Amino acid sequence: MKRVQLFELMDFEWFPKFTRDLITDVLYSMASKESFFTQIIPVVKKVMAKTNSNQIVDLCSGAGGPWLSMIDEVQEENKSIKLTFTDKFPNKESAERVSKDFIGQVEYYRESVDAAEVPSNLTGVRTIFGGFHHMNPTVATNILKNAAEKREGIVVGEVMLMPPTFAWITLPILLLLSPLFLIFYWFHFAKVMKGKPLTVMGRLLITYLIPIAPLVMMFDTFISIVRVYTKDELKQITDTIQVEGYTWEVDMVKMEKNGPPVVYVAGYPNENLIVRGE
Repeated sequence: MKRVQLFELMDFEWFPKFTRDLITDVLYSMASKESFFTQIIPVVKKVMAKTNSNQIVDLCSGAGGPWLSMIDEVQEENKSIKLTFTDKFPNKESAERVSKDFIGQVEYYRESVDAAEVPSNLTGVRTIFGGFHHMNPTVATNILKNAAEKREGIVVGEVMLMPPTFAWITLPILLLLSPLFLIFYWFHFAKVMKGKPLTVMGRLLITYLIPIAPLVMMFDTFISIVRVYTKDELKQITDTIQVEGYTWEVDMVKMEKNGPPVVYVAGYPNENLIVRGE
């Protein structure tokens, strides 16, 4: 597969927690307002129907991600649908905030969950929205293979703001426009300047005086764009996973209001072969 994995600064465990929590709060604020993934909800519902499940296990949830703005729509038709957030490095503050803001709608699993080896007590349709590009092809394959072997449904979606090759071509233009992007991020960072006085002062320092946090977001956002898996790359991955009685679908859906498309892979076991993992 001709793909450069690259890295995002927030991928690393050594990344300062104080800065990570600030950026996570900004992402939470942005994600809770709107989502690029609304049009993929029918795909999730289809996989739930195929697997006879009313459970959704979101992997790589972070601070909640796109699900925060889609929960009401999914649960509106069926109040019995249960949504569980998980993460390999669960953030206690994020878990408490999500549980408080979406009481009765979401449970945030507090233990570490490896998306490539999901615990047997977490059953249901697995979802990853906006986090799959962090995985190299080997890990990405293992995540999908684990779902297939455990006979669980899975839906993975990635927003394609622009084709990765085109992003590299437009990089000089993006650099010229970086002051405007910085102002855009400053606006969103201003919304989360809260907490104890020392915390607020620290956040102001790394946001406005020395704009470390927004620059990290700018860098990670660009890298996210250029390493998103394309439809062909996802197809290459699913073609290598041979699990009897398991179906893969790879496609792209267009968002509303001229939004960017979402490329996705959906997997589910044949109805007559649904057997839960050990």
